[in-house]
Amino acid sequence: MKILISLMFGALMVLGSAGQPAFAQTTIKIIVNGLPITSYDINQRVRILRISGGSATTQNAQRELIDEAVQIAEARRRGISVSESQVENAFATIARGINMSAAQLTSALSGEGIAASSLKSRIRAQIAWSLLVQQRLAREGVRNDDIVAALFAEGNQAALTTTEYVLQQIIFVVPSGSSSSFTQQRRREAENYRLRYSGCATAIQQASALRDVVVRDIGRRMASELSGAQGQAVTSTAIGSATRPVQTENGFELIGVCDKRDIQSTADARTAVENRLTLAKGQEVGQEYLAELRAAAIIQYL
Repeated sequence: MKILISLMFGALMVLGSAGQPAFAQTTIKIIVNGLPITSYDINQRVRILRISGGSATTQNAQRELIDEAVQIAEARRRGISVSESQVENAFATIARGINMSAAQLTSALSGEGIAASSLKSRIRAQIAWSLLVQQRLAREGVRNDDIVAALFAEGNQAALTTTEYVLQQIIFVVPSGSSSSFTQQRRREAENYRLRYSGCATAIQQASALRDVVVRDIGRRMASELSGAQGQAVTSTAIGSATRPVQTENGFELIGVCDKRDIQSTADARTAVENRLTLAKGQEVGQEYLAELRAAAIIQYL
């Protein structure tokens, strides 16, 4: 079965193929600043590009891997390291985004001829590059004058109508190491709870008859604070209802929408503009930074 994987940043480097299944006659094809890129790495990247909707050509795979090699070298030079837990958490987040567990994603990747370690190497480089760009962006960040100018240009200098949400979190706890059958049972319990959910006032009472269910108030959140798939789920959920269960490191999580209202918020307007300008600036800084590293890199094609 084909799967679609969407990742925020660009490519990342496969640091090596130790512990990965080898293809016949694996050879070193490119050396970038002393780091080898093998035929196995390129083959894996082509496959990843294919399932992620990219242009799955050898040329594009090589370009991504070279970019990642110079990014990894720069991260090492600046003392930036990415922990295994960061990589595993990001891998699990990708799995949740396509309604899979990490184990299920690993199996699905294997069915496409992709080692999970290849995708994790890509994730590792993405995280390292993000940290590098953030460091540079901190020195070249968005100025207050730019934010004010954008607010006036968009007519938002006085006020902006935004939505404020009052939210509640419900967690169906799944202990670490639980079996697949138990995990799926908890998923069904969480979904059944969602269908019966009658609002925040009765959520604790509903949960009291169930085992290992935690209910807590999140409080008020502005629309601009709700991001990603879960944020979209919240904004599309009616008052008195709950979002579909999402698997997290603690179990299955639902968000109950207790109330929402439209308010005037200059602070929210400023935050929205600042976030948009920072994202654009980050993309610009990242492109310039990568171009510098590529120009200074020693690249050997074998």
